[in-house]
Amino acid sequence: MSYPLVHIEFPTLDTKKSLKWYADVLGWETSFDDKMNYGMLKTGADQVGGGINPLDATQFSAGAVPYVSTDNIPALLKKVTASGGKILMDETEIPTMGTLAIFTDPDGNRIGVINFPNPGM
Repeated sequence: MSYPLVHIEFPTLDTKKSLKWYADVLGWETSFDDKMNYGMLKTGADQVGGGINPLDATQFSAGAVPYVSTDNIPALLKKVTASGGKILMDETEIPTMGTLAIFTDPDGNRIGVINFPNPGM
């Protein structure tokens, strides 16, 4: 089974400043969700979307996090741990959206997995 890339997330200390940068420099459509304090990126029609994840200085870690899609997160997480990866965030529900988890590959690269009704958000 292949897991398609559906979302990419960029960490930031200043969400609105980052949204402006991606809009100005790359021409991406941006929006901000006040309730979730989360920035959204749309890179083009039928293209992978993304987000700006606000972190404070104690959580901040540079580096984008790509997200793959699956309808069975627990099964994928079992494969991750069986093959030397590590679970950073177990399956977590995002109300009205779906579920997600974050893991690393054996080299420490972070990868997210989502089960959202609307991939590419």
